Amino acid sequence: MDLDKTGRVQALRNALKHISQYTIELPNWLTRKKDFRAIHAKI
Repeated sequence: MDLDKTGRVQALRNALKHISQYTIELPNWLTRKKDFRAIHAKI
């Protein structure tokens, strides 16, 4: 799931389409996490 608004909307749409799957909401502090190239990590 992307962290921007479109990613959240698509995640919700996918969750409703596949209702038997579990979804979780990750904590907001993960948006500040960066990978080894100092680029914000996509989760």
